[in-house]
Amino acid sequence: MEQPPFKFSAALVPPTGAVYIPPGTAIAITIITSLTARVSRTQLQRLLPSGRIQTDTFPFTHTGSGTPESTIVALSESFILSINVDLSGTNTRRGELFYQLQILRSTGPPAPLVQTLLQNYLTTTQTISYPLSRILDPYEGPARTVTQTPAVPGAGAEWTITVPANQRWRVRAIRMTLVTAAAGVARRVHVLHSRLGVVINEWQSNDDQAVADTRQHQYHPQGFQAAFVSTTIYGDMHNFYAEPLDVISSSTQALNAADQYSAIVLNTERWLS
Repeated sequence: MEQPPFKFSAALVPPTGAVYIPPGTAIAITIITSLTARVSRTQLQRLLPSGRIQTDTFPFTHTGSGTPESTIVALSESFILSINVDLSGTNTRRGELFYQLQILRSTGPPAPLVQTLLQNYLTTTQTISYPLSRILDPYEGPARTVTQTPAVPGAGAEWTITVPANQRWRVRAIRMTLVTAAAGVARRVHVLHSRLGVVINEWQSNDDQAVADTRQHQYHPQGFQAAFVSTTIYGDMHNFYAEPLDVISSSTQALNAADQYSAIVLNTERWLS
């Protein structure tokens, strides 16, 4: 006699390695990015109590606000067998969009956290999946190399740049050009790294700049050992981490009201927070 097909029961026979979803449970999908027109697609493969395997797809369009954006989706009782997440839209590279998927006890509020299943950077060329992908903090893993260009200040003013509230930088090198007026005495350029109004790092160039002169200033590791170039003044600056809202700026001894900074460039590695 032919036997009826066997069915898994969510209550009695759990499949190995799956995540059980009780009734009333939800998933929270959270994205951090400053990019617009990006759509993530989260696909869950679930085993239902009837024994049927179901695939659910949850698209999520991101505004690019730079702050965490979340969507909460209620799930029926089931086992999550696997999850795959991909990204569509204009090319998105490593370090530009951070993705997180968590299991919540309910849709809330409040919605107590049960488990984090996915947490990693997502790109248009590389998907992330459960259970294979690693759980990473936004500050972990390879960063995005970004050239930061502070606004050019007016004559007689220092340049300054503030790390956005949702980013962390590793500053690898700084370059700028200073044109000095004919008046006054020789200038000495410093770079300051401040946090909450307090200077925590300071570097200075290894030479003064004369009046009525145009020089490029470069700050990088072992700057004092760099070969001499007549148009360049070097400074020895180690790589440093700048946290959200830290300020990086110049501080110039004997700065004249007619002196002018320009072509300011910071070579950084950037993580989202």
